[in-house]
Amino acid sequence: MKTLLNSFILALILLAGFNSNVQVQAQVSSFVLRTPTQITKVAIPEAQYQTVFNQVTQKGYRLVWIDGYDLNGSVCFNAIFEKNTSNLKWASFHGLTGSQYQSKFNYYVGKGYKLTHIESYRRGNSIRYAPIFTKKSGPAFYAYHGLTSTAYMNKFNSLKNRGYTVKNRSIVKVSGKSYYTVLFVKTSVGSWRAKSGLTASGYQTEFNNNTAAGRRLSYLDVSSSGGVAKFNPVFNQKGSGAWQARHGLTQSQLTTKMSQLKAQGYNMRMIVGYQHGNGLRYAAMWSK
Repeated sequence: MKTLLNSFILALILLAGFNSNVQVQAQVSSFVLRTPTQITKVAIPEAQYQTVFNQVTQKGYRLVWIDGYDLNGSVCFNAIFEKNTSNLKWASFHGLTGSQYQSKFNYYVGKGYKLTHIESYRRGNSIRYAPIFTKKSGPAFYAYHGLTSTAYMNKFNSLKNRGYTVKNRSIVKVSGKSYYTVLFVKTSVGSWRAKSGLTASGYQTEFNNNTAAGRRLSYLDVSSSGGVAKFNPVFNQKGSGAWQARHGLTQSQLTTKMSQLKAQGYNMRMIVGYQHGNGLRYAAMWSK
């Protein structure tokens, strides 16, 4: 297996005394969604995340999804935990700089772990990373962070031609420039598409076109700048069974939809938060 993580590290200056979590808590409170095999924690303020993480994982759950996002200058997380019935060894981190992420990547990949999820998000005027490493077999992969749009497209075109597909991809805008974090894996997923920078209506159109072509949503990142959300989806033909996806949901709409789908035997696979104006909206995907 070949692995690669670029050594490019963003030299970004941290804003001194960035906003506390008080502003976020005044607008949105964290909440939990449960199924028989999952615990999903939503809108966790950064200062509370480690405590929440410890409480859930001590009950035998492992983190399988983490989404970090900036809301009016404060960081929140959405996290999906699943029962670790196979007793897999795993490790996850949040709040890492580029160099810290690089060090964790080198250490865990060197110990035989796979990078199974990678998230990037803005904190003040800097980028932070939240990886999940899992010790299990899997396809060859390449992972990069801190890529400019041009550098990303060069990697995308090269690896796509060699049979790799995008598994994870997140885009963060800092000082008017977009930086890409991406995980490519070499696996057969049939026909696939990866789009970025879509408006909500553009995303709905792309969603409709891809589902009509037999593809399903395999990953979704939403980046927000100045309260304007841009959708960055990946679609492919891998997977079977019923699934549903929604975006633009308020907290009330999300909890209502989750209750409906839980009763039908669905589990949550993705949960993304993003700033919409001065408020918060969610995009999510469920499957059986």
